[in-house]
Amino acid sequence: MMNDVILAEKARPIKAPSKTGLDAPVPVQPEKKTAKPTGPPDDDFTFWRFSDLKARNIVSNRTDLHRKQERGFPRPVKLGGKAALFPVVAVKKWVVENMQ
Repeated sequence: MMNDVILAEKARPIKAPSKTGLDAPVPVQPEKKTAKPTGPPDDDFTFWRFSDLKARNIVSNRTDLHRKQERGFPRPVKLGGKAALFPVVAVKKWVVENMQ
């Protein structure tokens, strides 16, 4: 007996309602391929803002941040003005070292 081969069906266009009341076929878009990162996700050039620290429950407010900085929490990299970025690698290292 011959092996039966099942072929995938071609994608059919989806019909979307139009303003005129007639159904117009909507073309099916091919799946987009995105590039995957090749390096580690948290390298020396990845930073968090204060809001990121707060969202991850690393700090609860600015006073908490200042108290942790007195205990060795990494200082931010200042970009000028009010912009300050915290290096992810340094923050994670501090959190691991200071877990209780």
